[in-house]
Amino acid sequence: MRKIICLIAVVVCLLSSSCKKDDGYIQFGVDSFQIIPPEGWRIQKTAGPGYDTIVSPVKDGAAASIKFLEGFYYEEGFHHYINHIFLGYQRDSKSVHHLEKSDFNTHSGYEGERIVLVNSRNGSHQKIAMYYIRLDHKSYLNIQCTAPEHSYGDYHLDFENCVKSYKK
Repeated sequence: MRKIICLIAVVVCLLSSSCKKDDGYIQFGVDSFQIIPPEGWRIQKTAGPGYDTIVSPVKDGAAASIKFLEGFYYEEGFHHYINHIFLGYQRDSKSVHHLEKSDFNTHSGYEGERIVLVNSRNGSHQKIAMYYIRLDHKSYLNIQCTAPEHSYGDYHLDFENCVKSYKK
């Protein structure tokens, strides 16, 4: 009976898009990637294809979130592609403010680039940090960290630690 229960738990874990492991990491996808979410945050299941979202507890009527998006970049290379994205945000001066770009590395050695901006629409101001992790010669993972601009500082270290914990 115990073996059946363990087998059922493994199957449920593999079929869901995220699964918590003993070392604090959460496995996303069957063989995709792992990260350590901020303590006290919850996994919000995604309907349909795509990865689950990590959501903070609600604070002052709003929550922060961490989303995961995979993509492919052009033949010109990873850094050229990220510069292209950055320039696109620079041109969107109506809703994008306080734009900055920098490099980072995960603890497991993956290189990446971070674009941080404030998006202002309909009176709402969201600060978004988009961490682009180069996976191979053609693909990347975008970890998008979002919080209300006025409380972003409360979440900044949670975002950084989560992103830098990334491993395959």
